[in-house]
Amino acid sequence: MLSIVRAAAFAATAGVLGALVPATALADDPPAAAAATPPAATLPAGAPAAGTAAAAGTAAPAAAPAPDPKGRAPEVYTITTTPAKDVSQLAWLHGCWSGKVNNRDFTEQWTSPAAGMMLGLGHTVMGGKTESFEFMRMETGADGKVSLILRPADRAEDVFTFDSVKAERDVEFFVFLNRNAGFPSRIAYAHASRGRMYVHVQGKVNGADREVIYPFVPVDCVNGKVLL
Repeated sequence: MLSIVRAAAFAATAGVLGALVPATALADDPPAAAAATPPAATLPAGAPAAGTAAAAGTAAPAAAPAPDPKGRAPEVYTITTTPAKDVSQLAWLHGCWSGKVNNRDFTEQWTSPAAGMMLGLGHTVMGGKTESFEFMRMETGADGKVSLILRPADRAEDVFTFDSVKAERDVEFFVFLNRNAGFPSRIAYAHASRGRMYVHVQGKVNGADREVIYPFVPVDCVNGKVLL
């Protein structure tokens, strides 16, 4: 994950990754080529904004869509946001995940929750060579709060606090915050339909909101075969 965060920080500054978009959320699975295409292909038309969550524990109607030219009834759905509870909410992460953006192949692997903790590792490869690797953990502190702790091989830990879970259509966003950071200050693991995952890395660059989205699919931990 931190290799992704570092690549995202570079992308947000230089604008070199195809997944760099304004701060918006992914409402459903993007086209299959989204990982290697410009932002316009990454976000489907009408995708709702990531920052429009209702107050904790409440539901709010989504913005009204444009009239359908064929006269079909507009889709009606709600957005709900609830406070984070415990690490068991991330149990769906257990296993292996793989993705690709602009010639970078990245993987994450997570253990199942046990004793208030999940352990993970990440590996990013580019051009057949290791670009970075990192160790990760989701850990429950003495205060009961869950932290996402990212530890790369060459720098100190970065800590993000599990803040909330937002449900929008058939996607759940598990949101982690580091309010003292510029970019990234927000990381969201999005559990999408049909088992896909998207990692949203967000923050401000030169005062403007920026976001980079990384798509993942579940894979067999032994042979790397996609499990969809």
